Amino acid sequence: MDRIKIDKKLNEKQLHKPIVKRRSISNGKRTVLARFVKNSEERAEISAWNFIYVFLLFITVFTLLILSIANLQIIQGQEMLDRSYNNRVRTTPLKAYRGVIFDSNGEKLVENISSVNVYISLEPFIQDIGGLDNTEVERVLTLVEEILGDNWKKEDGEEIYTSLFDRFISKYQGNPYVNKILLAVDVDNDSVIKIKANLEELRGVSIDNGSKRQYVGGNLFSHILGYTGEASSEDLGVFEDLLSGDIVGKTGVERYYEDTLRGVDGKLVEEIDVFGRSVSSKPYVVSEAISGKSLYLSVDGNVQKKMYELIKDAVKKYSAVGGGGVIENVKTGEILAIVSYPSYDNNLFVGGISQKDFDKLQNNTRYPLLNRAIAAQIPPGSTFKTVVA
Repeated sequence: MDRIKIDKKLNEKQLHKPIVKRRSISNGKRTVLARFVKNSEERAEISAWNFIYVFLLFITVFTLLILSIANLQIIQGQEMLDRSYNNRVRTTPLKAYRGVIFDSNGEKLVENISSVNVYISLEPFIQDIGGLDNTEVERVLTLVEEILGDNWKKEDGEEIYTSLFDRFISKYQGNPYVNKILLAVDVDNDSVIKIKANLEELRGVSIDNGSKRQYVGGNLFSHILGYTGEASSEDLGVFEDLLSGDIVGKTGVERYYEDTLRGVDGKLVEEIDVFGRSVSSKPYVVSEAISGKSLYLSVDGNVQKKMYELIKDAVKKYSAVGGGGVIENVKTGEILAIVSYPSYDNNLFVGGISQKDFDKLQNNTRYPLLNRAIAAQIPPGSTFKTVVA
């Protein structure tokens, strides 16, 4: 009886047991497949966008590249061609000989003699962003300064420089479009040999044969002839076709007849290497230099010399500070002699006078640089009575 009751209870529990639905295998497969398809579509969509991004990036880079090439080839084509040309060739002026000056008898008062000059070209130091590589320029000029010694210090008294680099900067700032700057004039043979031996270290430095003035009479004609010197910034503004480093008349006949005495420079083209050294077997002359015209003065050298000696003796005899005089042909108005004593040797200014020598002349209480014949302030004396009488 009890067993029947137990079985009945078990049957009732089984009847009230919750029914658990079994998920079919086929339905599960469809669910997994749906998720896989959805993930695949999402990945495909992402890959498509990535492809678009990469494609657009490629198109952008390619377009910029094409525009850059077009800019270099078309817009800046000529400029790039000129720059590449200038990197392998150098154009230098062929300096024209300055005109010779004669007295009325045909005797030379001024002539040209050969000299060796040192220059530096700016092209090797020009940076792509503009301006100069001043660090490299200073390094090169320091080496040049050590080789030249005191030769580079010669000046015309207008400016004083503490180093060759300071002089370079001053000349460059005065004319930023210049491509070549004069460093030293009339360099001695030992310095020339040292520079040539160290050209690989002295990038942009070159040695050119030139000429310098020689004043035959020295003190006799210095106030008449004057002297020449390196062109200053003021000179560049006064005379046309004048370049930085050119020699120009500073005073006297040399200054007054500058346009006549100065010729027309020619042009020379030569191939160079990376150190600025010429590798051309024969440089090409684009245009020949035209020498300046010579001058014949009315001054008679013999009369000038005699008058100079007379005034010199008179100054010493009367312990005067100085003296001067003029001899004129009253019929023609020609000046036969013009003397100022004490005088100075204008050969000191050839290639640039040292600051020591210039200070010596400038501080001399007898004023040797003053042309007393035309500039001294002196009472007229009895000669003026005929005017007011």
